Amino acid sequence: MDPTVSMLSVLGIAILMIIELVGDKNASYMPSVNFLGNPITALFLAAILPYYVMGLKRGFSLGDLAKKTESAMGPMATIILVIGAAGAFNRVILDSGIGEVLKTVLTTIQISPLIMAWVIAIVMRFAIGSATVAMMTSAGFGGLSFVGSGFGGDRHWRRRYRGVSCN
Repeated sequence: MDPTVSMLSVLGIAILMIIELVGDKNASYMPSVNFLGNPITALFLAAILPYYVMGLKRGFSLGDLAKKTESAMGPMATIILVIGAAGAFNRVILDSGIGEVLKTVLTTIQISPLIMAWVIAIVMRFAIGSATVAMMTSAGFGGLSFVGSGFGGDRHWRRRYRGVSCN
C-alpha cells in the first residue's frame, strides 16, 4: 500500500485546519477551503483517491476493483452498524434527560474536561461492554457538558474533548 495515499488524507485535514485558522475569512480561496473541508467532500475524496492511485494506476480493471470492494463490504457493514447503534444509544440517553442530569453533576464537580472524558468513557465501557458505544456516548456527553459551562465553552475545548473520548 502506498503510504502517500494514507498520509494525503491526514495531511489534507491538517492543512485545511491551519488555513481555516490563520487565513483571512473573506479571502477569495475560503469557499474552496470550506468546500474541501466539508466532511462529505473530504470522505468522498478519501474514498475515491485510493481507487485511482492503488487500483487503476496499477493496472487493475474496474471489475477487479468492484470484486475487492464487494469483499470488503461485509466487515465494513458490521462496523458501521455498531457505530450507528452507538450513536442511536447516545441519542436515547440524551433525549431521556440523563444527559442534562449528568451535565449538572459534572459541571458542579469542577474537574478538568479531559479527565471528565476519560471518566465517562470508562464508566460507559464497564456498564455496557462496548468500547464503541462508550466512545460515542462520551463524545456526546462532552459536547453537552461544555455548553454553558464556565471552563469549556469554547470550541477548542470541545475539539480536545472529542479527541480524548475517541482514544
